[in-house]
Amino acid sequence: MRVPPAARAAVASLAAAPTEPVVMAVTGGIGTGKSATLAAVRAALAAAGVPVTPRPPRPGEEPGQAVVVDDAHLLDDDALQQLTALVLDRTCTVVVAAEPLAHRPALRALVTAVQRESPVLALSALTAAEIADAAATILGTEPSPELIRTLTTATGGLPLLITAALGEPGTDPVALARRAEHALTERLRWCNDAVLDAVVVLSLSGELGAADLAAAMRIEVPAAVALVDRARASGLPGPSFPDTFLQRVHHCAAHSVGAARHRQLETTLLTTQLDAASLSAELALQLAEHGLQDARLARTLTDLAGRPDTTPARAARLFRAARS
Repeated sequence: MRVPPAARAAVASLAAAPTEPVVMAVTGGIGTGKSATLAAVRAALAAAGVPVTPRPPRPGEEPGQAVVVDDAHLLDDDALQQLTALVLDRTCTVVVAAEPLAHRPALRALVTAVQRESPVLALSALTAAEIADAAATILGTEPSPELIRTLTTATGGLPLLITAALGEPGTDPVALARRAEHALTERLRWCNDAVLDAVVVLSLSGELGAADLAAAMRIEVPAAVALVDRARASGLPGPSFPDTFLQRVHHCAAHSVGAARHRQLETTLLTTQLDAASLSAELALQLAEHGLQDARLARTLTDLAGRPDTTPARAARLFRAARS
């Protein structure tokens, strides 16, 4: 996978003067190109003969000329504080990549320390023009507008999934979607069970938050707040993606947790939303169209369809969902 556009200038600057100490923080969700960026940094340093340490130095250990750490959000607070001290010391190159967790003070302190020296490289999904450029590089030919639209729908613009979708011969839309879905499912397997549960729930609707997740998972709200942070830091249950891609995220996460757990989460969510009188029409439709069969859900959908402000097309969809 290539270095994403947002990181190319910073990597080129480091490669032009690899022996000069620099600090760099790369943030982004799953599949945005953090690891590809750090691989390019390591390659540039290695080409210049600069030794690279892939972890924070242990107490009493010299850091060497460069410390390059991927997945820094997985480190404990002591390790993050060591990295922050190295950044503030300014005697060696420090490059870190992490998912942007909002509720990890030690990680925020590290990113803030880097930010005082240089802008944080915040990676996200590619634009249509960047998708076209990536596809042209992989295929060796200019992609058609139709292919770009298909890739946007199938991959959400995530470089990891674009590479997977175009990694085999053929650009049939069904094949592209299947390859992207397989790559996303495999990547989600790296997440722990609680985070996967959170992605399953939060990918149903952008309106759901920590209280909804706590009720669905039967956990305390503070624990749910941390899980929402981790799920959203993954970048997957994000509002910027097209609905079709969010549905694919939900499907892949549901596949990862298994059919029984998926059904249990959606059933509990439905019950708690009904008990709180907070079930929205969109969430009700999502649950019904995922195959959740429940008499209370059917009644809710029928009531929504019968409202005077419901358009005929919307009412027809609601009635279909109620009968499913």
